[in-house]
Amino acid sequence: MDLNGKVAIVTGGKRGIGKAISKMLLKEGVNLAICSKNEEDLDLVEKELKIVANNPPLCRAVDIRNGTAVSSFIQDVYHFFGKIDILINNAATIRTGLLEEMTEEDWELLIDTNLKGPFLTMKYVIPYMKQNSSGLIINICSGLSKTAYPNFSIHCASKFGLRGMSLAVKEELKKDNIQIMILNPSSVDTDIWNYIEGDYNHKKMVSSDEVAASVLFMLKNSTNCTIDELDIAPKQGIVLR
Repeated sequence: MDLNGKVAIVTGGKRGIGKAISKMLLKEGVNLAICSKNEEDLDLVEKELKIVANNPPLCRAVDIRNGTAVSSFIQDVYHFFGKIDILINNAATIRTGLLEEMTEEDWELLIDTNLKGPFLTMKYVIPYMKQNSSGLIINICSGLSKTAYPNFSIHCASKFGLRGMSLAVKEELKKDNIQIMILNPSSVDTDIWNYIEGDYNHKKMVSSDEVAASVLFMLKNSTNCTIDELDIAPKQGIVLR
């Protein structure tokens, strides 16, 4: 796919993987819209991204757990750019611990952010993609969407759920020429590790730029083929202590 002039949405675009993907897309000439929950942080990243390219992104503060907010954001993007070609569901959060020590609030936060959020963005983006009879959605899941790991029970539930939903929606949209791709990065060096107890070797982790490069690979190789699923992880394994 030639990305120049395409319109893309990146959720969770203010830092880490999302910001790396946003920078990469802007350099490719993409018309970009990003959303993040924290408006103050979003203002800072907007200024940073404006330096990257001459096509500054459309930035909005959006709680992706809220259907009304997501619907309004998607409509704004469509009316601003006139189309939506690409959706990258990147926004996510994490909490860890033994299952019996987790709270209902932990459950609601992870399931609503990691699973309900992508459900809502896809729900409201897909009708616009169907209008153009084309579109590409990349759902960033995790190595823990395929492999269970102790103390990550709710996180695994949310990511297993996202991967399963992605596979099902992929079948639904084949007739509409809309692709669903799954990217499973593991042990990426972002600030999400602030929420995880333990001593980790960040130098051996996957970088956000490497994840962004994988997204670019998937996008550019989507014209005559589809990459159903791509796994990337450190050579030493999923979690590095």
